[in-house]
Amino acid sequence: MSKSIYIWFILFLSTPLFGQTSVTRVSGQMLPGKAYPLQLWTYNIALDKYELNRDLKLTQDGEFDFTIPKTPNLHKLWLNGKGLVFINDGDSEIVINIDMKSQSDPFEINGSKASNHYLNYLNAVDSLQRALLYPLEPEMKKAEKRKDEVALKEVEKKYRENMMVFVSTLEQMINQMGSSLAVFAIIRSLDFNKYLPQIEGLYAKFQNDRPESDFTKKLGEMIDSAKRIQIGAEAPDFELAVSGKNASQQLLELRGNYVLIDFWASWCLPCRKENRLIKEKYLDGELGQIKIWSISIDENVDKWEKALIKDDLPWDNSWTRDEELISTYKVLSLPTNFLLDPEGKIIAKNLGSEQLAGFLE
Repeated sequence: MSKSIYIWFILFLSTPLFGQTSVTRVSGQMLPGKAYPLQLWTYNIALDKYELNRDLKLTQDGEFDFTIPKTPNLHKLWLNGKGLVFINDGDSEIVINIDMKSQSDPFEINGSKASNHYLNYLNAVDSLQRALLYPLEPEMKKAEKRKDEVALKEVEKKYRENMMVFVSTLEQMINQMGSSLAVFAIIRSLDFNKYLPQIEGLYAKFQNDRPESDFTKKLGEMIDSAKRIQIGAEAPDFELAVSGKNASQQLLELRGNYVLIDFWASWCLPCRKENRLIKEKYLDGELGQIKIWSISIDENVDKWEKALIKDDLPWDNSWTRDEELISTYKVLSLPTNFLLDPEGKIIAKNLGSEQLAGFLE
């Protein structure tokens, strides 16, 4: 064998085949066996959203088998109006089994540690909500209907206590994941207005473990964006149509006044309750000359309009599904509000009715 052929032969043996290193095989089965319409969506890190990758073919037994780039990324299997997120963190093979009839544990993922981190987190959120938060909501509704303030305060106190347990349990769970890409997927769903210090702590782990990763860079950008709406920052301007007015309104037009920007939705019970309490103080003159701008992010404009008529809010009201505005103000939970001073600077966030009145004093 000539020297040149020998070198080529050695290089061939020592270099992994393209198909073995550059792609990840994803396979599995959906039960009951059926050719369900299934789609693969892939996370676009530049746009910070999932985009349709392709339609997938299932056998009559519900089996699927496809490949994706081995490059770390988030993906989603979309079926019957629901999405299952799975995470490829450089894995070789991921096996996903879905049992559509199972009520307790319909998803099983093998070969992807990050996917299981994320799936376990979602399961924990669901179980904690069912155990700690959901049972208190009927009690809260009954107390509000009876206008029993004593009972309402007791339920709210218990809700706050349970919420602390809920948050601390999940926080501990996330911290144990280190710099898994599951943490990035979780951070995308967190309220930056409430948990920015914790998110910065998680970001530090990514900087240490994944200094060159695009996901680390993206986290840094998300944190920088969140800091632009922190206390002391000038509130980003926006323009929306206002109910009952012929022209739209810009936030800049309200300069010279204290302004409360309040994001809410008709389905949000705490939002409706706070609207009622703020309205009482507003009509009693306890809030001075403050300008209030309530902005609904209801998916259905009709539901917002019905709630607006029922609650009869005596200030500026708008409805929007503007993703850029919702993203700019990091509205990931409701209610979310911002109090601005006459110069347009954010001086407080997420104030309740009592806090708002006291702050303005």
